[in-house]
Amino acid sequence: MAFSDNTISDFALSFLIDAACSHNMHSHILLAKRDDNTPLDKKIEVLAAHSQPLPADGKQVRPACRKFIHVEVAPSEDYLLNMTKSYHQNSNSMLTKEDIPNNPWNENNRIARIKRSREYQRQLVIQMLTNNDNHSNNDDNWNNLDWATSQDAVVGVLDLDLFNYPSPMELIDSARNYIMMSNNNDDSSNAIDKKYHAICSNGLFVMNSRSYNGYRRRYYDTFSTILLPNSWLHVDREKVRGSLEGEHVAMAKMNQDKTLQWILKEGRRHPLSLASDNNNNNNGEEVQYQPVPVRSCFNGLTLYRADVWLEPKCRYDSYHKDDDAYLSKRYQHACEHIVFHECLRRVLLEKGGGGGGEGFDIAVQPDMTTLWHHLS
Repeated sequence: MAFSDNTISDFALSFLIDAACSHNMHSHILLAKRDDNTPLDKKIEVLAAHSQPLPADGKQVRPACRKFIHVEVAPSEDYLLNMTKSYHQNSNSMLTKEDIPNNPWNENNRIARIKRSREYQRQLVIQMLTNNDNHSNNDDNWNNLDWATSQDAVVGVLDLDLFNYPSPMELIDSARNYIMMSNNNDDSSNAIDKKYHAICSNGLFVMNSRSYNGYRRRYYDTFSTILLPNSWLHVDREKVRGSLEGEHVAMAKMNQDKTLQWILKEGRRHPLSLASDNNNNNNGEEVQYQPVPVRSCFNGLTLYRADVWLEPKCRYDSYHKDDDAYLSKRYQHACEHIVFHECLRRVLLEKGGGGGGEGFDIAVQPDMTTLWHHLS
């Protein structure tokens, strides 16, 4: 999602073009409004053409990959509001008043608006993936798969205003290693055999640290991140740290610097003898990382097993009273990713899914990083 054509970072657009033209990945962009001065469609056309090999015979054709990036404009706020209200009315929701915390049809609440927009886009993508008549002329046949049941298809959700993304090949490798069920290693003792319903990037931001005497990376997306079993990292929270059921006080009180160091330490695949507890390997050996299981995360880019992301019982604009535990004091709402993940956790627990006893298995991949901003 993006507010308008010109709010999408050049880094995001380059990432999507590379994914489309080099790896046949489809993407869907939902804009709140169009900007006639900087039309996104023209940018996509130009960059897609530029991504093609130079023609040896002098003949140039329009690249098919330009069609792999689908751009749509969101309907009015009234439409999205009625969409969410209709869902809750038809599902016999307990919501009856607008002015209660975490209500997804709060008209003027920023997080509530994001929840409605994310769910609208999710429904559009579901229609694209499950309608066999759509894009029937595409020669990669991406829509011939049964996305609603496939355990080998992957859907990625990403923010479009970031300053750096993993390469498409990094995403493909993570999906194969940690999500796709058919890609199993013969050695069952290998940690790579552990499969997850979702893998989050490691969202970082860079700021000038006086104690470090320079710029230093820190973990960014505390709003969406809950460590196992139930330690929420966000500072601006309604409930006191340590008051959630199963919450570890010391973990909940970790700042963003300590959180990054904790994730790197927990994710090291081999117990290498490092001279210091940071992400620098002084032995000259390459540190390898494995996913760090958490209860929830997003970090600007998350990969989901398709059948899980398409779960019909869960929505970004749903409501459950237990999600009030994760209210932001400022917005009086829980993060939309926590709402969605907690729903998946309840549904998959009921179905008996999840190898870790949590129902919904999600993890942060420490070396699959995104950069939220670089000037602070």
